[in-house]
Amino acid sequence: MDNLESLDRRALIDVAIAELGGDYNQHRYVKADMLIREIRRARAKAEYAPEGEPVEAKAKTAAPKAPAADDAPVKVAPMPELDPVSALVWNAIESRVNAAASQFKPSLDDETIAAMVKDTIADYVARTVTVKVEIPERETITVEGAHFQFPKLLWYVGQRRNVYLWGAPGGGKTTAAKMVAEALALPFYYLAFSPATTEGRITGTPTITGEITCTLFETWYTTGGVMLLDEFDNCNPNLAVLFNGALENGRASFLSGIKERHPDAVCIAAANTKGKGGTKNHASRMALDTATLKRFAVIEWQYDTDQEFALCQRVNGDVKQVHGLLSWVSNVRTYCKSNYPQAVISPRESLNCAKALAAGWPFSMAELARENVLPDVDDDSFNTIMTACPMPALVKAAA
Repeated sequence: MDNLESLDRRALIDVAIAELGGDYNQHRYVKADMLIREIRRARAKAEYAPEGEPVEAKAKTAAPKAPAADDAPVKVAPMPELDPVSALVWNAIESRVNAAASQFKPSLDDETIAAMVKDTIADYVARTVTVKVEIPERETITVEGAHFQFPKLLWYVGQRRNVYLWGAPGGGKTTAAKMVAEALALPFYYLAFSPATTEGRITGTPTITGEITCTLFETWYTTGGVMLLDEFDNCNPNLAVLFNGALENGRASFLSGIKERHPDAVCIAAANTKGKGGTKNHASRMALDTATLKRFAVIEWQYDTDQEFALCQRVNGDVKQVHGLLSWVSNVRTYCKSNYPQAVISPRESLNCAKALAAGWPFSMAELARENVLPDVDDDSFNTIMTACPMPALVKAAA
């Protein structure tokens, strides 16, 4: 491989990594290098049989050229797992380049390849879930930008099954519950719990004049809708037991009397734990009675990086900046999961940073990270994390 060919390949790798908005690292370099080698193999094949020219004619005008050393098979160590954002972007790049290369067109030169890489990055849009809900005698409702687990949640609620969603904070559990209510054209109700939440908030309390108030829970129970019981694992277990009969038997006792449950009254309980008691990050959470959990379909709600990207792009139109930010956030999230599990890096933090950058964040990137992404670690831990996961150059340039 001569110097010019080497320079071309390295230049292409530079373009690919720069367009991702990231610094050099082993993951991106190995992936870029493999991609460029694939492209060069396709171009070598194109030289033997360009489009529209028979192979025999080509053989008469020029002797077959041996593949360059750069095109020879190369043994590469197993590919490390890429962060989710980089993996999605690289898959998009490979699909576009390979589709063009498969046509064996000799015009697939270095400039064309570089332009394809840039176009793919510029045009890239996260692949979120779109769901169409058709209800007899109602207009079709389209839900766009949904979480990848949304169809399952929608199915359960559509069957009027109660659902217990548990997972790390900031994953969009509340948003998903609202979207389910909208998709099914049902009213949405919300109750947040704490250890101090009393039974009167559910069954009702008498006023100073002796009148009995109708609670939000009673309204939902008798008229129908989607009720979100937020922080459900933070309520008193004895209070949680009240829901057993109400959710299972089709009737519940309120101060105003025994009421029948409306057929469209379905609830979603949201929690940060599986209901088995406190964890390292949520030490004060209660262990729920097994009979209570049996009233629900239990789903572990995970972070959706596609939805995270789409939400950030919605508030920040600079695609390169969003890619750079989310690549860094993904690295920090992975690093902290193994080394600082008390640090929760949710899509909520990513969204706050994207908003700040879109508004022209005038301070340092370290301050952005400290105040919005890692406020729950001490200074030494913060410095260690930032050293292990340095911010991409693209995000630094926005400072």
